[in-house]
Amino acid sequence: MGVSGLFKVIDDSKLLTDYDLHDTRLIIDGSNLYHFLYNLPEEYGGNYDTYADTCKTFFATLKACKVEPYVVLDGGYDPDNQKWNTVVQRKESRIYNASKICKKGPDPIKPTVDMDDGNDPEWNTVLNRKTYKRARDVLKRENGTEVTKDHVWPILCEETFCHVLRELQIPHVKCPYEADREIAVLANMWKCPVLSNDSDFFIFKLEKGVIPIIHCLAKDIGMTLKHKKQTNTFSSLKEPATIPTDQEIVYITVKHYCYTSLIGRVNGQWEFLPILATFGGNDYVDFNKLKRFYTAICKKYEEKDLSLITKDKTRLKSLFLWSTGVKSETNAIDEVLEHVEDSEEEKLKLQDAIRYSLQSYKNIEDFPTMDVAKFFASDISKFDIGTMIDYVQEKSLPGRLLEMLRTCKMANSFLQNVAVNQRVIFNCQIEDMDEPSTYNCSRNIRKVLYGLTGKSKIEENDRQKIKIITVDITASTKVRFGTQYLDVPSLQNVPNDTVEKRQNIMFGTLGLNSKLIDSLPADPCATFLVGVLRFWWTNAEPKVTENHLSAAIIGMILLHSHSIRSDACETVKQQCLVPSIEQAIKVQDNDQVEQFVREMANEMDIHRNKHTGQAYWGNEEIKIIHGFSQLQTCYLSAVYLNQALMYPVDLPSPAVLFNCTLMYNVCRSLKTSKITDCSDNVCKSLETSKITNCSDNRFMRLETSEINDFADNICNSLETSENTDCSDIFPLKSPLHNLFTLWKTVVKTTESKDGVAG
Repeated sequence: MGVSGLFKVIDDSKLLTDYDLHDTRLIIDGSNLYHFLYNLPEEYGGNYDTYADTCKTFFATLKACKVEPYVVLDGGYDPDNQKWNTVVQRKESRIYNASKICKKGPDPIKPTVDMDDGNDPEWNTVLNRKTYKRARDVLKRENGTEVTKDHVWPILCEETFCHVLRELQIPHVKCPYEADREIAVLANMWKCPVLSNDSDFFIFKLEKGVIPIIHCLAKDIGMTLKHKKQTNTFSSLKEPATIPTDQEIVYITVKHYCYTSLIGRVNGQWEFLPILATFGGNDYVDFNKLKRFYTAICKKYEEKDLSLITKDKTRLKSLFLWSTGVKSETNAIDEVLEHVEDSEEEKLKLQDAIRYSLQSYKNIEDFPTMDVAKFFASDISKFDIGTMIDYVQEKSLPGRLLEMLRTCKMANSFLQNVAVNQRVIFNCQIEDMDEPSTYNCSRNIRKVLYGLTGKSKIEENDRQKIKIITVDITASTKVRFGTQYLDVPSLQNVPNDTVEKRQNIMFGTLGLNSKLIDSLPADPCATFLVGVLRFWWTNAEPKVTENHLSAAIIGMILLHSHSIRSDACETVKQQCLVPSIEQAIKVQDNDQVEQFVREMANEMDIHRNKHTGQAYWGNEEIKIIHGFSQLQTCYLSAVYLNQALMYPVDLPSPAVLFNCTLMYNVCRSLKTSKITDCSDNVCKSLETSKITNCSDNRFMRLETSEINDFADNICNSLETSENTDCSDIFPLKSPLHNLFTLWKTVVKTTESKDGVAG
């Protein structure tokens, strides 16, 4: 939810105190954290590899301080519709922000002279500047109203974040609906603090208080690890500090808030806080309906003093003074409604919303929809799923699916929203707002998913231009797989089908048939990815180019190369990869080519998150980005379907598949190249080269190049090439070359438009 302006008042009034965080449990607002940790360029889509690294290092920092994190994430939209209007308004706001990014192009981030950390030695990195800019946006003031920039988060962030939680074995759970109450109950039960930016936690009676995320990460992307008996050791989120000895206490200094500091400052009772939060305007109560009330109290308390700093916050100051003086909630409601000019029916709706909001802050031990503590303490296989849910159980989702939802094997609650609410709303991307929504491209995949729920129609809320419109989508009951038409099973019957049948439904939906599948190695994961690429290639509107396709495959292979090299240097468990790609990389017997792969992995580590240096975007740049945004919706919809089919295909994290800045740069460079198929040049010359460090050939000139982005390092060498198969990336007739050309051949093979029928 969140209370508008409250965080700034608390911060300005010095109610946040230093807190040494170590040797404790920590309840983390996961949905809040995974958004905040994405501090990368958002203009090109998602750089999920770097994002995953940032998430891992964040948890490594906590581990170094012996902090046990327990991550609790939001679930689906509440069926009571109390917050639906707020959800729609926020989505439209982000669509508008995405449209502005598309119009102005890349946003070079520059420090301003009035920022405290303008001379910070860490300032020159893109990640640190981006984080500081975001923190500044959150705290900015304009005309007395808090301004929070609506960032356009890449749509695979949650999926990537949950992969990291599983890989690191961080305890985590997804609640049925909004998780605020479950987080508050668990924190009080375990007597530990909460980590969140949600100002609702400033209202709850949290015994151990709340740590704002923004004060952990606002001034740079790192945190400082401190040893009690040693000098401080700086540790950024890029690289944790050295592990201390057992005798040392390691901690990070963060900011901490407890509700007692606020009520003590104003000499009030806790009961005034829910009144303040409710009438200040939150996700339940629309403050626009209370404007006459605000005018009245601002006039009444204009000359009164408040023991808090409320710069340019006349309304909030008056609310503090008014709410501390009301005798009861009933009196407060009556007084507010006297100033509302609306029909009796609308007043009753507003009154219900007010009471609902007030109740949501009180008696928190009584209102969670699931026992999170019991969940964390139990073996999930022995846990009674039926005690975890309310509305969901009434809609009779199968217990196996509920288990997958709660354990975040379904990272997103998309399926729950479909089955329970029969309505979904999409997260916007950076895309061409003059073209149809990028989600149109993947609609036929979702139609099969809708068919699994047994619903005949599902309401999709998607953008048209920069406004959200509602479209009723008819579910598919059959899937074409070659010459067959397979029945779409119900969710209840999915576990009864064989893995092979579920795979055929999956692959048929993506437009594959048995002949195409047999042409590929026996690798369901690779088959899935080829199917997604094929579906994208066939259904994209406007159509994507061959350069889009080449860049997408090149990106996946290079991310795998980087991951294999990184994991070889670490003792942690290697993340899941696509077996076909991993094998093609590891079986290379040419030392020079292996060196080339290592060099490219190093280059990518430096340059994959760089801006391109363009001053503006034209139509061509937007088309490139729009094409890859369509690919992401196809992949995400296919992931949802794979999850609903009980994982007939094991999939890796998006972190080893998509770096959209990289793909954009490769595609942009290929656009001016005479190469049409991208598989023959640099490595062919390596075969006769006596140089083993890959500084020869077309890469020799990179030593003096002023080009900053990785794509130009690869693709500028392609622009003057006359070759037709581009082995500047992969050696001719090597396993990598064969995989690259095979994938492209299968993707481009003419068949039916998609695998969906009926």
